[in-house]
Amino acid sequence: MSSPSAFNKSWTRCAQAGLISGSMAQKNLKIFEKIIL
Repeated sequence: MSSPSAFNKSWTRCAQAGLISGSMAQKNLKIFEKIIL
């Protein structure tokens, strides 16, 4: 078992990556909407 601190660090990295990819997806969706509409 890994230590809780290491688990929290890896979890925060995953959460930050998810937030960044989520914001990028929203920006791409807006661009696609402009192109389609």
